[in-house]
Amino acid sequence: MRAVQIIDGAVAGVYMVESLALDFLPDLVASETAVTGDLYDPESGGFTAPPTDATEPPAPVVPQEVTRRQGLRALFLVGVTEAMVEDFIAAIEDETARALALIDFRAAGTFMRHDPLVLAAGAHFDLDLDELFTHANSL
Repeated sequence: MRAVQIIDGAVAGVYMVESLALDFLPDLVASETAVTGDLYDPESGGFTAPPTDATEPPAPVVPQEVTRRQGLRALFLVGVTEAMVEDFIAAIEDETARALALIDFRAAGTFMRHDPLVLAAGAHFDLDLDELFTHANSL
């Protein structure tokens, strides 16, 4: 049978046992659904999920777009200069792709998180783009 061990009013472990009377595993209660961390009510014999911590801040939302100024400042702060990005673009073999990438980089009013050039540059410079865009958005 499936049983849970109760310690200090909460499920501390889940076990498959033949009997609830085991000397080496005290405080066993039969349960087919309780999971570690659930709270146990000995009067009703029921289990409830622990309350969630309402004070925990929500996960930060990663901006999908930052201004050119914010992007260049964030890049500079992680050691990537505008000249380094232009050198990266200059290494693109296809002449048309290189020219378009340079136009996009120099004329961009904003940088988009999922733009192919941004993704390629992020990989080339080994950047965590989520962190970079989040930081850039704060500048």
